[in-house]
Amino acid sequence: MWAVPHSSLGMTSVRVLILRLALATNSYRWIRVHLPQPWSIGFGQLAYLPQLVRRHAETRRVFAEERLIDQVMTGAEPLDQIGVGLSERVVEIPWVLRRLREHPGRLLDIGTAFAPLVYVRWLVRQPHAVEAADLAPTYIPGVVSRVADVRALPFDRDSFDVAVCISTLEHIGMDNAQYGVSSGGSGDLEALRELGRVAPIVLVTVPAGRDQDLGWVRQYSPARFRQLAAEAGLAVQRLDVFEHDPVLGWSASGETSIGDREYGNDAVAAAASMCVELSRP
Repeated sequence: MWAVPHSSLGMTSVRVLILRLALATNSYRWIRVHLPQPWSIGFGQLAYLPQLVRRHAETRRVFAEERLIDQVMTGAEPLDQIGVGLSERVVEIPWVLRRLREHPGRLLDIGTAFAPLVYVRWLVRQPHAVEAADLAPTYIPGVVSRVADVRALPFDRDSFDVAVCISTLEHIGMDNAQYGVSSGGSGDLEALRELGRVAPIVLVTVPAGRDQDLGWVRQYSPARFRQLAAEAGLAVQRLDVFEHDPVLGWSASGETSIGDREYGNDAVAAAASMCVELSRP
């Protein structure tokens, strides 16, 4: 947080007080969501200036990912050789947002409370009604947010046209203490069934590679995820795999080429990511 000098009541102190207030409330998110770029990211960088000056790696990475995601979303170029050293967000968020262009309609987003702000900015700009559901309460300007378990959603069948679940399915039923929520028991199969019940189209992204259970997160092989989708009564309409290279960054890959990839191996988080469009048969 900002340190407020006690010896001065000048404009610098006023700016610091405003920023501290914004960071401590929902004002920061409201401002960031509503400001156009590059003003939004500029305000964010000003608010986090101490971390940036100290070269805080995660803070710098988050802003780098925001710039890149906004950049690739302005065009339709392939997501190829981008984001060296950045997380899978730089491919999975653009992938989902581009698929939403093909599937307009009422949208349910799962796990929004911990979504990157760059995704939230694009989410609130969707042309149709958007609702969010998460175990943790969240504030998103212009979006109806509910505290709900994805395994038992409080919605009727076909309440939405599309359901989106970015980097969340792998945490359902796992140890989520670091997120301040509890979701014990089994999870991913029940969650997929519920998503397919409330929407005929489901867009999901998960860590990909060798099947792994790390306690707080699962990683799926393409074969295991296809089996999971079938058990949930959903058909795979499209499955795209992206893989991180420490020199080239993120590029499209094949399902058979990621069989030995492990979470965190040559990557800041997932070493490969599956982006999947599911529908009812």
